Amino acid sequence: FGERDPEPNELQLRSVEESGGILRIWVIDVVILLALGVLAYGAAVSVDSTMLGVALSLVFLGLIAYRVYVCVTKTIDWFKYGAVTLSLESPAKTGETLRARLGVPSGARAARDLRTTLVCIARERRQTHPEEGADRTESVVWSHEVIAPITWAVNTGEARIALEIPISWPATDAAGHFEMEINRAYHRWELQVHAKLAGVDLNRRFKLHVARGTPPRTAGPVELAPRGFDAASRRS
Repeated sequence: FGERDPEPNELQLRSVEESGGILRIWVIDVVILLALGVLAYGAAVSVDSTMLGVALSLVFLGLIAYRVYVCVTKTIDWFKYGAVTLSLESPAKTGETLRARLGVPSGARAARDLRTTLVCIARERRQTHPEEGADRTESVVWSHEVIAPITWAVNTGEARIALEIPISWPATDAAGHFEMEINRAYHRWELQVHAKLAGVDLNRRFKLHVARGTPPRTAGPVELAPRGFDAASRRS
């Protein structure tokens, strides 16, 4: 909900936050907050020990406060700094260099550079027993970070990046949650952008469609002359 996967040859990309990520965060967190509220109330009224009930309630209230803090911080980040644009020079492929330009809004003018991280994430619907449901898991299996200096013009800034995508890592698997096979690893790629600023930091995520590149050609076997064979014997 709210996150659109880029097309294979799409070069102008919007961040996850711009394409509906903020709304998605709030919708998901409202559900989480309601669930934590029910758990906090249940812990307070169902536990015989008053001290234990208070302790459990404080734990759940702390989780609620943290989720509210995350939502508010991400919302302030978005409305304070606005859109960050990503322009690829060519479609991303394994075994090639990802070259791109990041357009930085004027609201982040205090930033001197961007910390950009290319990330490969493994997704899996894991099922340990046939009778049980499948749980979705995600984990970072590879990442590479570069610091890109920002060149500022009048109202906008630009940062150029160049990141090597290893040929050994898999390309993007275009599969939705319900299309994923059980206990099979799928992969997706992201470019994560961060700038340290006073108050609230700038954070953006870009989904990338990484295609399978062409492996480099390896030299063929070298044909060795038989023992005792030399140029003189060939001429004779």
